[in-house]
Amino acid sequence: RPLDDASLRMSLLGDVSVLQARVRDILDRHCARIRPQTSAAFAPVNGSLEVTFGLLLRDPNRFEELRQELTQQAGVSNVALTVHHDEWEM
Repeated sequence: RPLDDASLRMSLLGDVSVLQARVRDILDRHCARIRPQTSAAFAPVNGSLEVTFGLLLRDPNRFEELRQELTQQAGVSNVALTVHHDEWEM
């Protein structure tokens, strides 16, 4: 499998440190590796902070569960999870 088999982008609105910890807990359950791709230097746009990650999923077939869990979190919006199926090794 490649370094990342999925890309995740989302917006956080509210107490960013609390939201980041909650998101990290979810990602830790679903991912073998998490690579933050957002610089902390980016200022929030319209009050929300855009964050992106490269992910190595524990079970790529359960990506929809990850997307649903993130979408259900208060303060998390615009969840875009892209899974790179064509890069998987068999």
